[in-house]
Amino acid sequence: MSTETALKFTNVNAGYGDTQILNTLSFSVAKGERLAVIGRNGAGKTTLLNTIMGLTDMHAGSIELNAEAIETLPAHQRSARGLGLVPQTRDIFASLTVEENLLAGSKGRADISEAFALFPRLKERRNNKGAQLSGGEQQMLSVVRTLMGKPDFVMLDEPFEGLAPVICDQLMAVFKELADGKNTIILVEQHTEMALAFSDRLLILDNGEIAFHGATGEVRDNSEILDRYIGLGVA
Repeated sequence: MSTETALKFTNVNAGYGDTQILNTLSFSVAKGERLAVIGRNGAGKTTLLNTIMGLTDMHAGSIELNAEAIETLPAHQRSARGLGLVPQTRDIFASLTVEENLLAGSKGRADISEAFALFPRLKERRNNKGAQLSGGEQQMLSVVRTLMGKPDFVMLDEPFEGLAPVICDQLMAVFKELADGKNTIILVEQHTEMALAFSDRLLILDNGEIAFHGATGEVRDNSEILDRYIGLGVA
C-alpha cells in the first residue's frame, strides 16, 4: 500500500436537499488501500459513497482525489478521473443484453473479453437481457460494467447482499485481485467478518459521524468496538 493519499475528506457535511446525513467527516484513504466501511442501517454508509461520487448535496467541507479538489465536480467528471461506483441497487439496464450492458460501461476503455475472463458465467449469458439474469449474475454484471471504465478507485456498496455463499466467494476473489492490482477500494458491507477479512483499515459510521477509523487489526483485537457501535462481536 502506498503512502500517497488517494482520497481526503475534510470537515464534510452532506446529504440530500436540506437533510444532512454526514456530519463533519474528516478522513483519508491511501492509494492501494482496502478500506471497509461498516455501521448500523441508516448510519450513512451509502451516503458516504454517493458523496464521493458526487450524487449528494455538499453542505460544507472539501473532498480531494489525488490532491485535486473535486467537491464541485459532477459525477461524470469524477468518473473520468478514475472513480467507479458499484451501487447497492446494481442499476443494470434490464432491457439490454449482458453484452450491451458491458459495451455501455466500457466507454471505449476496455474489451468486454476482460469482463468474461473475470466472470465466465456472463459469457454464457452474453445474449440474455439484464432482467433475465439471477441476482448473482446481475451483481457480477454490475461489478464488471463499472470495471469496464477502468477506474483506479473502486467503491462497492454491499455487493454480497442477498447472494449465495458461492457467488460471494467469486466476487471476493475478484475484489482481492483488483486490490492486488493496486486499485484503491472502499467496501461498504453488512457482513462484518467479510469486511474485516478483506480490509487493511476500517471506518465505522454512527449516525453520520466517524466512530472509529484505524487499522482493522485494532478491531480484531478489541471486539468491544463492534459491540458498541454495531452490536456484533468478532467471531
